[in-house]
Amino acid sequence: MKEILEKVKKLDLLFIAGAPRSGTTLLLNQFDSHPEFACFPLEHKTIEKYFWNVDGIETYAKGDFINKKGEGQQVILANEDYISQYAERMMKIYGKIFTLDIDTVAFKKNYLYYLEEEGVSLNNMFHALGYALICSNDFTRSKYTTLKYLVFKQPFYTELFAVEVFRLIPNSKFIHVIRDPLSRYISAKTRRLKESPSNKLNHINRLNYIEGHAIVDISTRVLARDNTKAMGINNYITFSFDEMVSNMEVSFKTIFKKLKVQEVESFKKPTRLGELAMAGSVMAKAKSGEIDHTSKDRNLHYLKGTTWNERKVHAYYLNKSKLFKEKYQSSIFLPIIYLIPCKNSTWKNLLFQYFHWYNIVFRRVPNSKKFILKAKAGNLSISGNV
Repeated sequence: MKEILEKVKKLDLLFIAGAPRSGTTLLLNQFDSHPEFACFPLEHKTIEKYFWNVDGIETYAKGDFINKKGEGQQVILANEDYISQYAERMMKIYGKIFTLDIDTVAFKKNYLYYLEEEGVSLNNMFHALGYALICSNDFTRSKYTTLKYLVFKQPFYTELFAVEVFRLIPNSKFIHVIRDPLSRYISAKTRRLKESPSNKLNHINRLNYIEGHAIVDISTRVLARDNTKAMGINNYITFSFDEMVSNMEVSFKTIFKKLKVQEVESFKKPTRLGELAMAGSVMAKAKSGEIDHTSKDRNLHYLKGTTWNERKVHAYYLNKSKLFKEKYQSSIFLPIIYLIPCKNSTWKNLLFQYFHWYNIVFRRVPNSKKFILKAKAGNLSISGNV
């Protein structure tokens, strides 16, 4: 294990960023079979939890961060019961068997061992997770001699703290996945309805569901723009999900070149720890494992999965932000349209819609700068109810 430890210490960190349901899971799984990437198989909360607990980070990193349920999906890999519970949840959502070939005892033991040997810092927390993964999974360990990057993905919070992370870990790189907001919205809505026992959409951050997702899209575009400016295009790489699905070979050739890794064909078959993987809203085909290219027609899904008044309200916010190339069809009757309940809304969702009616009347959008500041302070949810 000493040899693996020394190797892990030299690995660079690669972070996958983007709004929820933008294709971050798919990209992570497409990197999984690459011999130079060790991909952490679940979302983590290392970045935001580090900054929110920095004053007591020594105790937190060795305690709640790896033990307490709810602190992030890294805890799942350190507890056999949590893996089983996660598998059951994925079965309910996707109707497919979910497995993670992880020795949970070895994972936790080696994570703590790395921190004891190297000390606690943000950089070392990531390398401890990478070391634990390699020591607890045969597939990742089988390629440790060729590894160049430890790869982690966490939607929104990665780009939220990207500049701070880059200051602490100058050799790190980021890939920000951008997705058409209509496609992303219908993917998020479909997922939320699957998870909702009542088939209802709840409010997000005291905004109705449509507004809540619009401000997430707006904020993540602002962060991508600002982070690229702060770090440069070679360290903060913007990657278009829609272009990738349309022309996968060209997209990955570009990204491999920027990361200075060898070109491989395995990205066409997403895997998780070497096994054929589900990839969020873009599912791998059951038999071949290839990407379902019909995903590029997601706008048709958007039209089928939304109501006319829902689309008009959504279009208003996207157009008003002036961050998107496309112009979406709105309506001069928007203030009246806004008062009509959208399908699947809960009464609280509708209440917050009416409460923010003035946004439409006075042609305003929620302030993305305030949203970003509140999110950094841990006072907002990106997809749940706050």
